[in-house]
Amino acid sequence: NLLLTLGAEPILGRNFLPEEDQPGRDHEVILSYDAWNDLFGADPKLIGKTLMLGDEPYAVIGVMPRYFHFPPTVPVMAAFPSKVAAFWAPLGLTVRPEQRDWNMLGVVARLKPDRTLVQARADMDFVARGLQQEYPGQNHDIGLRVEPLLNQVVGDVRPALLILLGAIGLVLLVACANVSNLLLARSTTRQIEIAVRISLGASRSRLVRQLLTESLLLAFAGGALGVLVAYSGTFLFRALSPDSVPRLGEIAINGPVLAYTFAVSVMTGIIFGLAPSLGASRADLTQSFKGDGPRPTSTGKHSQLPSTLVVLELALSLALLIGAGLMLKSFLRLEQVDPGFRLQNLLTVWLALPEARYRMPQQRLAFYEQAFQHIQALPVVKSVGAIDDLPLSGIHGGGPFTIEASPTESDVSAPVAYRCVVSANYFRTMGIPLVQGREFTERDRDGAPVVLMINETAARRYWPGENPVGKRLSFSTGSTQPTWLAIIGVVKDVLHDGLDSPAKPTIYLPFLQAPQEFMVTVVRTGVDPSSVVSAVRGAIAAVDKDQPLLMTRTMADIYSDSAAQRRFNTVLIVALGTLALLLAMVGVYGLTAYAVTQRVHEMGVRVALGAQRWDVLKLVLSQGLAVTLVGIGFGVAAAFVLTRFLSKLLFHVPRHDTVTFV
Repeated sequence: NLLLTLGAEPILGRNFLPEEDQPGRDHEVILSYDAWNDLFGADPKLIGKTLMLGDEPYAVIGVMPRYFHFPPTVPVMAAFPSKVAAFWAPLGLTVRPEQRDWNMLGVVARLKPDRTLVQARADMDFVARGLQQEYPGQNHDIGLRVEPLLNQVVGDVRPALLILLGAIGLVLLVACANVSNLLLARSTTRQIEIAVRISLGASRSRLVRQLLTESLLLAFAGGALGVLVAYSGTFLFRALSPDSVPRLGEIAINGPVLAYTFAVSVMTGIIFGLAPSLGASRADLTQSFKGDGPRPTSTGKHSQLPSTLVVLELALSLALLIGAGLMLKSFLRLEQVDPGFRLQNLLTVWLALPEARYRMPQQRLAFYEQAFQHIQALPVVKSVGAIDDLPLSGIHGGGPFTIEASPTESDVSAPVAYRCVVSANYFRTMGIPLVQGREFTERDRDGAPVVLMINETAARRYWPGENPVGKRLSFSTGSTQPTWLAIIGVVKDVLHDGLDSPAKPTIYLPFLQAPQEFMVTVVRTGVDPSSVVSAVRGAIAAVDKDQPLLMTRTMADIYSDSAAQRRFNTVLIVALGTLALLLAMVGVYGLTAYAVTQRVHEMGVRVALGAQRWDVLKLVLSQGLAVTLVGIGFGVAAAFVLTRFLSKLLFHVPRHDTVTFV
């Protein structure tokens, strides 16, 4: 009933029936719209036909709507180029009720109208405590977290999008201030026209309405042009956006966007056209007909408004540019992070062995050992290794463990670490240095003493000031007969969750003692790794011709994608900051040029009285410099306040970074 709980219905076929969620039933599957369209040409006759998923036949019973994606996209899983499901099948086909350590399911619930999130959390905490008491061996330190589904969909991206929206708003204000200054300048040149209208009986309100209408027409023209640019820009935006931006495919110019654009155009046209309209409607008839209307001088409200608008432009653009500088510096710091391994010439090959053919550990072991041998035999391959949880993928398993001879206290939580299964040649293939002890070898297999390795973070946290090699630990927490595993080596830290997430305590187990169905084979090559994909596929087909490759990606691409969201944010904010600065520069130039044209008569008098060319130049520059300095002062002050919203997006850069402000 997951789809019913979500309120989603297939556009073709039907939903799952309650009795289909039982073990032993026939296999049914519902397709995503993209899978139906891309793989089967949107064939409406596909309903009722049988597909082979892995080694199992599935009957197609439905197709979901185009924009239905569940589970939501997972931003941290940088290894996957596509993070949306293509098929849905009843859980009853794969669940193993006898296993109580399979605690990786996510439950979706719809709250009753009279219940709150706080109450739901309290209820589920009670359930979790009950499971811990009933199954202390398996549910020790296993809890439940209740979160709104919306947070799962947009939680990680919402702050960045809100900041980008704010930055765009600042650019809009700068542009509107520029337009307002242009309207002020134009109203000054129309003094005679306005004076004639007043003398013919036009009321002040009539003049204000006319000038506001002209301002609104300008705003509508700008809004219409903006919609046209945005229409073509959405394609570029989708192409540049990382996959971690949720609901990316829904970005379009639609009714709400047009209504929003219309509303913004009306507001900007009225707000920024009001001051020029009111100023122009106060024209002095006598001075206007004499051709001696108001001229900007160093005093007077009429002359101060253009300068005030330019100060506003400079302040906003400088605040935005400082934010862009902080983001850029943060991204450069992120690019300098050492992931813990060598990226160059590294190919990843994702494999999942079907349980029907590889149910026994010996079968999995035989497949992977033969596959490694065939890949290693390729002339361009230097070494081959494998791991179940690839670095930078955001995928990891783990849990609590017990340290031998370590005192346990009831109020102290058990030590916790990520847990990875790796092949004997994995660390050498990845270029992960050994710090202490030894690496896994071919002798660390079933029947030999059970061993493990740890990373530096685990060594520092759980064996501070000690040599952990030779120490023993057990994953059988709460058991009276624990199985102890000896630490044989310590390796350098590797980043698993992303470049901006520090290394966590990690335990490595030998693949030969714990063969898995799902493994990522890493291949170190002497050439461009993407050029050997077909050869690697052929090597795997030589072992099992029916075994598909889930995915092949270079480690350099995975590394790049792990920083994609920050790169995207940085590029947009730097572009907006640069645009705002250019607009502010145009504003300063426009103010200075307009002031010069209005003071030509005054400058002529000064020259006639003996002023030198440099004196006149200083007069002009002093006005522009004064406005600039005031704008810089307000901009720095605004940046001190506004950069606090950037704190969550910065990486190892303080929000009041002195170098960036200078």
